[in-house]
Amino acid sequence: MRSILLTSLMLVAMPSMADPVCEVAALTGEARVGVKLLVVGDKLDAGAEVRTGVKGRLRLRCVDGSSLVLGDATQLKLSEFTPAANGQLRKASLWLELGVIGQKVTSGGSWEVRTPSAVTAVRGTEFMVEVSGEQATAVHVKEGEVAVEAPSHTRGIAPRPVIKLDRDANGTQCTPRGGCVAAAHWSHDRVRELQDKLDF
Repeated sequence: MRSILLTSLMLVAMPSMADPVCEVAALTGEARVGVKLLVVGDKLDAGAEVRTGVKGRLRLRCVDGSSLVLGDATQLKLSEFTPAANGQLRKASLWLELGVIGQKVTSGGSWEVRTPSAVTAVRGTEFMVEVSGEQATAVHVKEGEVAVEAPSHTRGIAPRPVIKLDRDANGTQCTPRGGCVAAAHWSHDRVRELQDKLDF
């Protein structure tokens, strides 16, 4: 009986054996998961909640070859990240509470970014998402295509349209109450302003 109890306690105390899904590839300033300050080489599991400092930028390299860059004062959760295996395609879902992220997503499987005012879905592309303090979401596509829509809790009686972004109509803005505006071509200055928040 005692040995069974000890074995049970050991199993409870053991850390999760799930493989990490992303690694810290570059870092300037400060970034953390919980109270742990991150350093280059640290591994992140699915479910990790990452925060960068007011002057902190972070580049993550993920196991599927995709990469993420978090700008200053950004709050991002790797809600779900299941790499391709046993005939199943990758399934990734991120929650961006605040701040800005840039992504280069490899093809094969689903990849979505949820925010308080938008849901973006891609297969493989390069794009940026920013959430302001007012929970407005800006989405810009550099390569490929992205589908953007208002999350279900902001929908009225009639379903809101899905906004398709590509290299020509490459940007949209979404708000918690107003949904997403039609896709439009963003000016070079507007794109540069967003990109500057991600450059190291």
